[in-house]
Amino acid sequence: MSNLEAISILLEHASEKTVLDYVAKKLKTDENYFANFNREKLVFDFMISN
Repeated sequence: MSNLEAISILLEHASEKTVLDYVAKKLKTDENYFANFNREKLVFDFMISN
């Protein structure tokens, strides 16, 4: 999954600020953080992170 796909999916679940903060934090640790994610894994990771 690309970073833009991740942002698009997460915007269905939270505000823009919350999503962008989460994505920025994850990309600081690994710029390919979302590469092996699917929709379910992404939403789960997002929900437990917030």
